[in-house]
Amino acid sequence: MPRTPERSEKSFEEAFAALQEVVRQLESGTLSLEASLELVDRGTRLSETCQSLLTQAELRVTRLPAESASSLSDLPAES
Repeated sequence: MPRTPERSEKSFEEAFAALQEVVRQLESGTLSLEASLELVDRGTRLSETCQSLLTQAELRVTRLPAESASSLSDLPAES
């Protein structure tokens, strides 16, 4: 079964902060094996969410210059 990203309505900053907390908890070394495995799963979903949000932002940024250039080329040439 494919994993689904952690709640997609999270902002990048929220998902990244939650991922940092997961890493902090895992690095503490005080968790049981079961709790650690659950956190690894959550961390994986958070990482996928962050990656998805970054990809979406990258697409928006790369489209901006193309859309701007297209809009400018539609303007009449100045004489």
